[in-house]
Amino acid sequence: MHTSNEDRATGYLSAQTAKPQQDTQNHWLEKLIQVLAALFLAACLIMALATLPHRMGYDMGGQYAIMVYLPSLMFAVGGLLQWAILMAVAYILQYLRKIERNTAPAEAI
Repeated sequence: MHTSNEDRATGYLSAQTAKPQQDTQNHWLEKLIQVLAALFLAACLIMALATLPHRMGYDMGGQYAIMVYLPSLMFAVGGLLQWAILMAVAYILQYLRKIERNTAPAEAI
């Protein structure tokens, strides 16, 4: 059974409608979050290298030697966690933008 174009509900694809073009570029907010993630990772890794002990004497041993490396380890792990969280937020924004684009109503040609 064939229906005329007047019988069709608006918003559905037909010969006279088309989906909006897909843009392949990231939104500026996604780019900003990715740049911030890279900056946080670089800054925390620099701080981790800066807080490494340069020279340890032979009398340092046991638990004290572990405590000397703790700030460096905390900066490194913190930088990795911040990077992972911010990249996940950027990926979620990208995913939501794709959902919005795929569920947008069709436009008349």
